[in-house]
Amino acid sequence: DLFGDWMRPPNQVALMAGMVGSQQGWMQAPYCPCPANAQDIAGALTWLRPGRIAIVPGLRCQHPGLAGSSDLAQIPDVMRGEETQIWGAGLAEHSCCVLPGTHSKWAWLGDDGQVQAFKTYMTGELFGLLTQHGILGRLMSFVPGAALDRAAFEAGVALGRRGHADLAHTLFAART
Repeated sequence: DLFGDWMRPPNQVALMAGMVGSQQGWMQAPYCPCPANAQDIAGALTWLRPGRIAIVPGLRCQHPGLAGSSDLAQIPDVMRGEETQIWGAGLAEHSCCVLPGTHSKWAWLGDDGQVQAFKTYMTGELFGLLTQHGILGRLMSFVPGAALDRAAFEAGVALGRRGHADLAHTLFAART
């Protein structure tokens, strides 16, 4: 009923991707394990109306965690919807795709456009939390349309490239 005119043709198929298939969405769709390609996803659709309306599953992968830990030996990662953007862009084999956003994704493609693995970073969400609910936000001024302070931006990138993994300390340094 919600698709209206889109579904009038008798052979029309509607595919929905993204958070519609999450626990908070219309119906939870399972994740496909990586490596995966578009054919793997097509074979794992969650049909709401068989042959007509389906939810596209997301992808999942595992990253090495703490050696010797039964609970944290592997760290899970998931994506919903970004995989359709990757395949829709028609990227070359053996490439890296960066998808910026609230939860930025870095995805690595192998043969035949297979998503081999990906990593998710809470970049936008972390920025929002720190600037809206923390001391850093009170020290910042947000001026719509203001010019980029290129020197400050490049200094931050250089600091990050040096392997500064101590994020909490570096954030405090930004305050001081």
